[in-house]
Amino acid sequence: MSSRLILLTAAFCTGQCLLVRETVFGNVRGKISTRVPERQVEEYLGIPYASPTIGHLRFKRPQDPMAWKPSVLETNELPPACPQPYISYIDFHKPGFMNFDEDCLYMNIYVPKVDKVALPVLFFIHGGGKVVGMGAMFDGDILAAHGEIIVITFNYGLNDLGFYADPSNGIKGNNGLMDQVLAMKWVNRNIKYFNGDPSKVTIHGHSAGAMDAALHLLSNLTQGFRKFPRCPS
Repeated sequence: MSSRLILLTAAFCTGQCLLVRETVFGNVRGKISTRVPERQVEEYLGIPYASPTIGHLRFKRPQDPMAWKPSVLETNELPPACPQPYISYIDFHKPGFMNFDEDCLYMNIYVPKVDKVALPVLFFIHGGGKVVGMGAMFDGDILAAHGEIIVITFNYGLNDLGFYADPSNGIKGNNGLMDQVLAMKWVNRNIKYFNGDPSKVTIHGHSAGAMDAALHLLSNLTQGFRKFPRCPS
C-alpha cells in the first residue's frame, strides 16, 4: 500500500513536492524536482550511510548508521563536505558552498520517475586526489533524467581523516576506501526501496575516484558490483 501511495503522490507533483521512501534504517523524505523539461527526478540529499566518524570513531573503520525509526529523516538539503585543506576545488563546482564537517559520510540519490522497474544504478566516486572534493560537486538529476538510471553521489573521508595510517597506535589507514565499501554495501541493501536493481550497480569514478574504482576491481569486499573505472583526460 505504501508504494502505491508514493506513486500517487508523485503523479500529482508540480514543481517540487516531498516524497517518502523506506530504508532498513528508517524512512527518508526527499523532494521531486524538474530541471529537465517534462521529466521528474526524485532527490534524496544527505542520507547517512555510516555513523559519524567523530570522537572515539575518528580514524576507525566506518560503522553502519544508527537507525532513526520510527522518525522520518528529512533529506532535502546537500550534506556537509568532509574537512579539507582548501575550498577552491569545491567552490569551482559549487560556488558559495561553505558547509564542512567531520560528520560528513552521506550520500545523495537521484531517482528518475519512469514507467520501469528495477533500474540500473550508477555509483559515482568523486575525484580530488583524496584530499579535496565532495559527492555533490556534480548534480545527478540531469543524468538520471536523460539516462533513466539511478545516480548516487557520496562523500568519503579525505586527507588525514580518510587515509592517515599509524599501525603502532592501531590506525590501519585507508579508511576513506572503507567508507566507499560501506557506501556500496548500503546501496546493495537499500537501493531496491528506490526502484533500483542491486545486481545492476556500476561503480564509476572521476580522476582519483577512477583510481579507487579500479582498486575495487581487485577487492573481494566489493564482489557482485559491475565496475567501470573512468578517468577523463
